[in-house]
Amino acid sequence: MPHTGRRGAKRREKIENMTGLPGPGPQDCPARAAAIKTAVKTAVITAVGTAVTAIEPTMTAAVRAGKVTC
Repeated sequence: MPHTGRRGAKRREKIENMTGLPGPGPQDCPARAAAIKTAVKTAVITAVGTAVTAIEPTMTAAVRAGKVTC
């Protein structure tokens, strides 16, 4: 069975559901990634308050490592 890339679509859907934003796509990637990051950060601030300081380096590292890819 050929690989259809459904997994990527699933991941995008998950991001959309979490953030209410479109997942990372080929176009306007850095802006979109930043928007997602901001949305995640805001959600974390709302939920946990000061814990955002712990999550920020992790998010940045994940983006750099390409785990949050475009």
